[in-house]
Amino acid sequence: MMIKSAFNSNNSVKNSSLFLSILFFITGLIIFVAVMILKLHVQGEIIELGYKLNNVENKKKGLIQEKKKLDIEIQYLKSPDRIDELAEGFGMKIPDSERIIHLKRRSVMANR
Repeated sequence: MMIKSAFNSNNSVKNSSLFLSILFFITGLIIFVAVMILKLHVQGEIIELGYKLNNVENKKKGLIQEKKKLDIEIQYLKSPDRIDELAEGFGMKIPDSERIIHLKRRSVMANR
C-alpha cells in the first residue's frame, strides 16, 4: 500500500508538472499571438499613414504648381502693356498737358 500511495503521489506530481507545463505553453502561445496581432495592426497603421502622407504631398505639389500658374496670370493681368491695350479699347487716351489739373497734396493729419 505504501508503494501504491508513493506511486500515486509521484503520479500526481507528474500530472501537476505536466498541467503547469501545458498552462505555461498555452499562456505563452496566447501572448505570442496577441503580440503578433498588435504588430500587424501597427504595421497596417504605418502603411495607411504612409499612403495618406503620399496623398498630401501630391496635393501640395499640385497646389504649388497651381500657385505658380496663378502668379504668372497675375503678372500678365498687371502688366502695363495690357492695361494700355485695355484703355485704348475703351477709347481712353493720355490727356494733353493743358487738360491735366494739379491738386495740392494734403497731409494725412490735416484730414483728421
